[in-house]
This record gives sequence, structure tokens and C-alpha cells, in this order.
Amino acid sequence: MCVAVAAYFWCDGYLENDKWRFTFVEPVFLFKYVWFDWVDRPPGDGMYYVFVAGKIASVGLLVGFLTRLSALTIACTIAYVLLVERAIYVNHYYLLACISTWLALLPCDRSVSIDSKLGIASRSNLMPAWVLWLLRFQLGIPYFFGAFAKLNGDWLAGQPGDLMLRGRFGLAGIGDYDTLPETWQNVLLNSFIWGGFLYDLLIVPALLWKRTRLIAILLCLTFHLTNAFSLSIGVFPWFMLATMFIFFPARWLADRWSIAVATRLGDDLFQDDSNGRRSPNAGNLPMGRALYGLAAVYVLVQLVLPIRPALYAGDANWNERGHRFAWRMMLRNKTALLHFHVSDPNSDAFVIVPSSVVVSAMQSRRVDYHPELIHQTALQVAKTADQLGVKDAEVRPLALVCLNGREPRLLIDPETDLAAIPFGESIEEHVLNDAGPLCWPAWRVPLEEWWLQLDLPPRFDGLEGRTPEELRAFLRSLDTKKPAGG
Repeated sequence: MCVAVAAYFWCDGYLENDKWRFTFVEPVFLFKYVWFDWVDRPPGDGMYYVFVAGKIASVGLLVGFLTRLSALTIACTIAYVLLVERAIYVNHYYLLACISTWLALLPCDRSVSIDSKLGIASRSNLMPAWVLWLLRFQLGIPYFFGAFAKLNGDWLAGQPGDLMLRGRFGLAGIGDYDTLPETWQNVLLNSFIWGGFLYDLLIVPALLWKRTRLIAILLCLTFHLTNAFSLSIGVFPWFMLATMFIFFPARWLADRWSIAVATRLGDDLFQDDSNGRRSPNAGNLPMGRALYGLAAVYVLVQLVLPIRPALYAGDANWNERGHRFAWRMMLRNKTALLHFHVSDPNSDAFVIVPSSVVVSAMQSRRVDYHPELIHQTALQVAKTADQLGVKDAEVRPLALVCLNGREPRLLIDPETDLAAIPFGESIEEHVLNDAGPLCWPAWRVPLEEWWLQLDLPPRFDGLEGRTPEELRAFLRSLDTKKPAGG
């Protein structure tokens, strides 16, 4: 039920106010994963119907009609959307896709569902204990690796915590953070740093243990409700609150569920070792042994993926290597300025353009600080130059990034011709893995004034003194130069 409601509102969020159109149809191009560049948006209003199908499947999952097919449709919808536009990745989209996939495989249609009443699924009140523990693992792993990721120099030093607190005070309308006494600021900051770490590390065992469960519930309510009202992260806080019950004792789950639905569910919904009751093992269910093996492999993969950042060179907060699919949450506050030096190899002609030549405002907020996506942007800039008559244009980046209040630094070597590197080929050797030292107070210079405050590489000297309006005027002039049908 929780997955169905979350998926419904996720789909509805994209349908509301034509967000699907702004996100997937209007951009000049969409960003891709290397092995999935063949996954493209459907023609016309196809994305609209993708989300409509997701909403219908959510209703089916909610009422238990064609339960497994509905869950599979939700999983495929989310996976497809994330592959069509790589830039929109969010951890809770990924979590919802993972859980939906398992609901399509696990015996979630065998009791209290329309399917079981119609005879589409075999009726049973029993569920293997490993299924419960698999779901606990899936919902608990974001917390554990969220804590693991916070063993990070920036987080422990108070950045980006300080920036987040300032932002939350503003969103909550409870006054100016800067007007608080310094002592109170330090207390709030240290509570945020260590409270966030300890919450992620201990909340799952605290929910599982009877003596700490009530305190854990209160902490969950405080944490997720605070996030719901101070951050724009959609249904995620409500989903995590609603699924909190999965960590309660198996007997408690069976008793409450039987009272809420029908007494015939009894106490055998889940395994309860303390009373000697045991639900069927995996081998007694259709495809049980295969599912058990698949679950074991899946758990191993989910344990390995989040540790990738520790194996790569540099800081994942800076170079983004291994950041996705690793439950790295609330670790970075990044502002970026991305321009390209586009030159004709057959002449001395060149022009300096912002990334907004080819990316939308939404894409820019998620792309301008990511090396791989900057590379894809540069390739599109080269393609646009080709359409304007400049063949084999050389595209070099000015990628300035401010990480957690640091003074902005170059992310990629500005002498690198990104257009000469094919899509899918690594640009790791051109990434400058030096974000610079943390600074207090944080860098707060407006983006449009960075050119006046920073020393730019020689190729980009022309930006000094330029205003954003001058660059926008240049972009408008591009449209008049495009050949008909170009």
C-alpha cells in the first residue's frame, strides 16, 4: 500500500502543471548512461502516457488487482524515466524502483487482495520470514550507508550542515540564522552533525529493539516531518514514515494486520521464532529457491555499490564518481558556473557560450557540476556548432564549482577539448581533483559576480566584465543564424 501511494503521487507530480513536458520534451537533448544511450523518450506526448500508466498501476497495486503486474509496471516506469533522463536521478526514486521490483517477485498477492479473491493468485496467510527481512534490508540500507557516507571531512567539519541550517531557517520562516548568538549556532550545528550521523546509524536497530522502539518512533516522526516541511523532496519523508512498521516484531505485524483486515489472517503471516511458529521456507513457494538465490545476490550487490566512492581517487562529493546508487545524502551543497570556449580549428574564430545554449534551467542545476554530464553537454555544443556551419569545433570547458562553501575552483582542465573525446569514453584524467580548503564564512558571492572575483584561465579572459544579459543576447542571435530546418 505504501509503495502504491508513493508511486501514485510520484507520477502525479510529473503530470501536474505539465512537469513531464518541461522535463522530458522541451530540452534540446537528454542525458544518458553510457550503456543505455539507446533508451530514448517516446515521440509526441508519449511521456504523458508513461506517467498515466504508472498511476493506473499504482491503483492496481493499492487494491491488489493484477498485483505483480502492477508492481512490475511501476518498477519499469521509474526505471525507464531514470534512463530517459539521467539528470533527474534522486535516491528515493531509486529506492521506490527497487522495492517495486521485489513486490513483483515476492508473494505479495496471496492474501487480502482482489487477485486472491478472484483466484488469480493462490490464497495463503503465510509469508516466509526471509521476505520480511529482505524488505527490512531494503528500507534500512539507506540509513546505514547514509551514516557511512557522513564519515566525511566536510560533514564532520560542519559543512554542509551550516549551509543547510541557514537554508532551513529561511524556508521555515523562523527568523534569520545569522542573528542567533554564536553559542546557539554552535549547539545547533553540532546537534545537526552528530544527530544526523547517529540517527542514520542507530535508527534501524532502535526500531527493531523493543526497549528503544518508542523513542525511535518519536525520532522518526521528528526527522521525517522536519524534512517534509523544510526540504522539497516530494513523498519520500512520508513514504519512510509509512513504512516504519516493517521494523516492528513479526507477531505485532500479524496481530495488527489481522485486526485491521480479517481475523482469519491469524498469527502466521510472518515467522515468529519466539512462539515456535515457522512460515514455509523459500523452497516451498513457486520459484522459491530461485528467488532466495536472487535475493542473496541482490543483497551482495546492494552492499558493494555504496562502497565504490571509497575505491575511487578523489572526493566523490567533488568529482561525483560513485555518488549515485550509494545513498550519499545531504553531504554536498554545490554551485556551478559552466561555459564553453568554442573554436573553429580552421581559423582563429571562437566564441564563449554558457551551458544554457543546449541545456534547460532544470538540467543546468544538476549537470553543471558533474564531469560526465559536462562532457555530454560539450558534445551537444559541438553538434550545435556543426549545425551552424562550424565543422569539428573544439569545445573546452570553464567548469567552476563551489563545494560546501569553498571558493570556486576548476573541475576540469580548461585546455581539454571535450568534443574530441567520444561519448562513453572516460574523462577522468582531465578532472582536477582539488576542491580546495573549506572556508569560514562560506563563499556567498552571487554567481553573476564570479567573473569579477576569480582569476579566469587565459582562454576565458573574454568573460571578464561581461554581464549575463550580454550572453543572453548572444544566445538570441544564434537562432537568427540557424539555417532553415537546422
